[in-house]
Amino acid sequence: MSTERARAEAVALMTGTGVEPQERARLRRRILERRTRRGGRVGIAGGKVCQACGAVEAFAGLAGARLKHRHGDYICSLCLRELSGTSAGPYGSAELGRVEEEMSRRPLRFCEVCRGEVAPGAATRVGLFTLVCGECHSELENIDSDVEGLLHSLSRLRYLELRHPTVASLDEYDRFNDWQCAELDGGWGSG
Repeated sequence: MSTERARAEAVALMTGTGVEPQERARLRRRILERRTRRGGRVGIAGGKVCQACGAVEAFAGLAGARLKHRHGDYICSLCLRELSGTSAGPYGSAELGRVEEEMSRRPLRFCEVCRGEVAPGAATRVGLFTLVCGECHSELENIDSDVEGLLHSLSRLRYLELRHPTVASLDEYDRFNDWQCAELDGGWGSG
């Protein structure tokens, strides 16, 4: 996929200017806007660009997020296995050390929006784990001054698109997400 097309798709996801059924748009909006009483977002999930290969992959849960975010880089499952020299987990400190060592030798990373290759020094780091090329950063600033918030929404939208491609699946996730919100508001973790 060209960087221009990837950028256009990412911006369309963020701005809602894409061709999609109204019900799907309503469910996505509902999921993205859901907050606990204390204002926190519900659930740990996202779709990030692998900094080793440029592929977009979805992750869910705290364990998945912590494993795949390595020293400022998101590493997809395939690259994690390849770089660690392990065909499947568990990943101990030796395996994760190999991943981090290999990544430290790589001169290029990938823009979170357009997925084009970029030198880390020529990109803007937004938050802890996201690099954005100059062109995409400018486009994001034109949409909203909260670039980090936009990238978080893009990550959540990518997760929804990758893991819940049908309205039925998205509706099921919406109900689960609603249940999580009720649990967070109702007692678990509120003491």
